[in-house]
Amino acid sequence: MYLKSGKIEIKGLTENQLKELYDISFGSKADLEWMKWNGPYFNDPILNWEEFKNHFSKRIDDDNFGLIYYDEKLVATVSAYWEDGNLRKWLEFGLVIYNQDDWSKGIGRASLTLWIEYLFDLYPELERLGFTTWSGNKGMIRLGQKLSMTQEAKIRKVRFYQNKYYDSIKFGILRSEWRYLNSSRDIELVEVNNSNIDDILELTVKEEQKNFVADVPRSLAYIYANKEEARAFGIYLGQELIGYVSINYDVELKMYSIWHFFIDRNFQGKGYGKRALQELISYIKILSANLTNKMYLTVEEENVAAIGFYESLGFVNTYERDDEDEFIMIHEWE
Repeated sequence: MYLKSGKIEIKGLTENQLKELYDISFGSKADLEWMKWNGPYFNDPILNWEEFKNHFSKRIDDDNFGLIYYDEKLVATVSAYWEDGNLRKWLEFGLVIYNQDDWSKGIGRASLTLWIEYLFDLYPELERLGFTTWSGNKGMIRLGQKLSMTQEAKIRKVRFYQNKYYDSIKFGILRSEWRYLNSSRDIELVEVNNSNIDDILELTVKEEQKNFVADVPRSLAYIYANKEEARAFGIYLGQELIGYVSINYDVELKMYSIWHFFIDRNFQGKGYGKRALQELISYIKILSANLTNKMYLTVEEENVAAIGFYESLGFVNTYERDDEDEFIMIHEWE
């Protein structure tokens, strides 16, 4: 398992990471404040190293358990469990951010966005995902609301903590709701700048795509060398970085070209590429006003999937080749 969005990475647990996880949860780096919010009514014990190792060794290579890294530092965990046992039709998930210094950095929302998407992909038969919290945990309630989840139940006065009763709160979201929410989020092009360049440099494609796409550092070098005519953008889904594109004004042909375009490997297969390219085409049309009614891009002959994708958006393969022996595809409008 490996999921990534900006500074957030989610990785599967390995034996080598057990001590690192112990240190931030119960060991030398733990502030234990998280235990006051993560189901404190259960009175879970503070584990020593041996107890921790015996318990969490079961989660090694578990598809339903992930370590959350923020800016390359382990800060949290996500998990999922079957509420209905072996029937495996009712999956709940959980999140623990261990150090209170990391509670207001947007880590929870970004992580659960990745985790929910991952779980729906991992279990295609599931129609719903959810979590349970308590009325004393205002942060987790707000997180459910930010994720546009539905508060499905409030079981009143059943959680007893520090001589006071609290409500048990259930949040859930259907697959159809999650898909709709993500498909309706705005795609935006944001020019590469000092505040987003580090995240953009972390974008990656699938291994089999690497021969067809210039990596971001190389693309940005081209942009710098041609800075009078070229521009580079991060592709955002709402506030989330999902891809990269660069364009160039070809002085010789007097039209814009799409130089480099890709969606990060973690966001492919969801229709974002098509929406991003539609946004880019609209943007280039504005730039091209009173100049031309054409734009072009090039693609390798072997990249059949990309050729079909571009054709679906109105590009026509001329079968002419550029200096690098790639097909030239033209998009023309009235």
